[in-house]
Amino acid sequence: MLLLTSGLLLYIFKFSPQRLNSAIVATPNETVVNPNLSAEIGQFHNPQAAGYLVELESKQALAAILPGQPLILGRSKSRCDVLFDDTAISATHAAIHFHRPSQQFFLQDLQSSNGSWLENQAALTPEVKSPILPKQIFYLAGLQHGLFIVDAHESATNMT
Repeated sequence: MLLLTSGLLLYIFKFSPQRLNSAIVATPNETVVNPNLSAEIGQFHNPQAAGYLVELESKQALAAILPGQPLILGRSKSRCDVLFDDTAISATHAAIHFHRPSQQFFLQDLQSSNGSWLENQAALTPEVKSPILPKQIFYLAGLQHGLFIVDAHESATNMT
């Protein structure tokens, strides 16, 4: 488990929510994948991982995503794999799934109080698994909690 304090995740956007950085601008509902995102996998390296959950600001991996095992994000120490010390995050806020047959990642909002969003899209419908691409940014409970996924195969060849 990993505990993240709100101080570590404080991230103030200087851009509009429709702007990832000065080079990438998207219209609402457009899928944005930033090929320039990289990550430090470090202690979470796992040969069985399908991918890694990464914090946007620090570019540090927070957890490995294993096929067939949902990765639960939230505040509950007893029910979550990645912990957030922020009352805006629900006890069990969201889950990340990897579907091995389709080789696809999914983000699921677990009826959180403050929602989950894919970059440039409306809030996710609670309990619906929404496809998410590697390096597609998503947010929990507002813009201060930006995260993305890196594919394990790509991280093994292109990332540290």
